Amino acid sequence: MAPELGAGTKGLTRDGHEITNATGNLVDLNGNELDGGFTNTPGFPGFGPINAAQSLAYSADMLESGVQVVNTYIADIHGNEAPAGLAACKGAPAALGSGSACYIRPGAVLQPGVR
Repeated sequence: MAPELGAGTKGLTRDGHEITNATGNLVDLNGNELDGGFTNTPGFPGFGPINAAQSLAYSADMLESGVQVVNTYIADIHGNEAPAGLAACKGAPAALGSGSACYIRPGAVLQPGVR
């Protein structure tokens, strides 16, 4: 499915939103490369810890590529499913409360009005 969404095309954007990175791999809404959940190589991240930025990027890519109906799964907001590298989430517990910096950090989850 990835090649149909643009994977393999380096630096692809649609309406100003990054679809692929400089190496041609799909990215989430925060610009993080989408890597396989079990392989750590470019690909679908799996259904367990998939976060909003990943799910919604895939859904938007499919819709913008002509798929007429998509179903989307998003892991719960209270689970620490943030992409690796978000400083606010490093060392945070697996279950997040409403006051956790990882829970409220802008960009850690999809913000209203993004794409």
